[in-house]
Amino acid sequence: MADAPPPAQQFDRLCLDVLQWLAKTLGQMSLYKVGHPAVAATLRLAEQHLTGALANTAGELTFSMDQGKWIANGCIIGATAQTPHSVVGLFNRFKLSSITFKSGCSNQELIAFCELAAMRADAPQAADPKAFLAGQGVANILLNEAVYTKLGKDAAAPAESAEPGAVPAAGGGAGAGASEGGLPEGLSLDGQTLEGAIQSLVTCAVPEQAKRAQVTDRVMQLVGEDIQRRVMEVTKTLRQEKTVLQNEQARTQNVIGNMVEGVVVVDEQGKILMMNPAAEQVYGVTLAQAAGKHLTEKAGDEHLITLATELTAPNDREIVPDVQVKALEDTRRTLKSAGAVVQNEAGKVVGMVSSLSDVAKHKELQRVQRDFVAHVTHELRAPLSSIRAALEILEGQFQGKLKEDEGKLLNTALKNSDRLADMINSILDFSKIESGQMTVYPKQSNPEALAQEAHDSIKPWAMKKGINLELSVNPSLPTVNADPKRTVQIL
Repeated sequence: MADAPPPAQQFDRLCLDVLQWLAKTLGQMSLYKVGHPAVAATLRLAEQHLTGALANTAGELTFSMDQGKWIANGCIIGATAQTPHSVVGLFNRFKLSSITFKSGCSNQELIAFCELAAMRADAPQAADPKAFLAGQGVANILLNEAVYTKLGKDAAAPAESAEPGAVPAAGGGAGAGASEGGLPEGLSLDGQTLEGAIQSLVTCAVPEQAKRAQVTDRVMQLVGEDIQRRVMEVTKTLRQEKTVLQNEQARTQNVIGNMVEGVVVVDEQGKILMMNPAAEQVYGVTLAQAAGKHLTEKAGDEHLITLATELTAPNDREIVPDVQVKALEDTRRTLKSAGAVVQNEAGKVVGMVSSLSDVAKHKELQRVQRDFVAHVTHELRAPLSSIRAALEILEGQFQGKLKEDEGKLLNTALKNSDRLADMINSILDFSKIESGQMTVYPKQSNPEALAQEAHDSIKPWAMKKGINLELSVNPSLPTVNADPKRTVQIL
């Protein structure tokens, strides 16, 4: 078993955990309200870590930042890059030099602190963060109450007498003959460039002129290396944050690219700028057809459109959080629980879970139905053609030999076989009816002739069933504008 970490390392880890869990709480609050179970659970864990860290102090835990480093109670505990950027942003947004937590800090006080941290910098309450906390009854969280000063190696004050905020006196060892600031008498660096100042100092320090150029070059080299090192240290956090953002962007793009769901990009007015192929299938139109149109303009009854009331974030007031939803009630009820976004504890989207909705099942059943109807109509055409051919043969062989009633029955059978063929060919029109694309061809027709044809086609069936079917037509009926085949089919 590995040995327990030294107390200093353990304290550093406890302090970093406090900052990380506070950042996780802020991440949850960017998505949910304070009373949400997810926020409450994360805040409880932050409170537990804070209590554990305070147990290793004299009752106070003070955090501050300096050159990309986290400082807890005057000791460096790690780099700011080790914690989410939201905590660093909290210090920068409210111009804080320190945050002090005292023993006895309650859950309600942490809630008030997190509400402050989640505020926009231009919110009225954020103008005076101390007053906001005081108004919430917070007594164990203090802002800007501690200042730490870095002391040089030659500081005259002993370490045990130094207090936070104390600044050592200047001087303490300047030799005789030195002017104010420790420079030789008669030498002034005011108005000189860095290179000129170095040359002046080297001239005073090195008597031999032959060695001055060599010393100057070496000093310039050291200064250059030191500047480069300091620049690398200062920009290290920026480079790390840039790498994190690039990695998150690449990950998000890969996730979206492999989603079954489509992606639509709109401008601040809600007009479509970009759609991926999956979105084109969902929306039912191509990007060329939808570009420049409002998102709701091309939506059908099968679509559920959810759009924020304000698509841009104002910088002078709080945003209106309302969301507009456009959909039929059945569509909304079916689709509202069809998918869920997967995000990490920092609120970043890392995936998505989707379930097969009722609409998708319905469309699949419609496809199966269309395939079945197409198969049935194909199978019906062959025997119907044989029946039609047989009736035509009988009509040709017995032409003039049949009684009047028998001839009518044969003609009726031929007409009904023709009607049946038309009906089989029209079965596929049901899909056109569903999509609103059904076409009819109306013309001026005699209503008595339409009714008579329908009567004659159904009379053999009525006779077989023992039903007396009669047709009574008012001779003064006017002509009607109707599709004859469709009308007889309906009758």
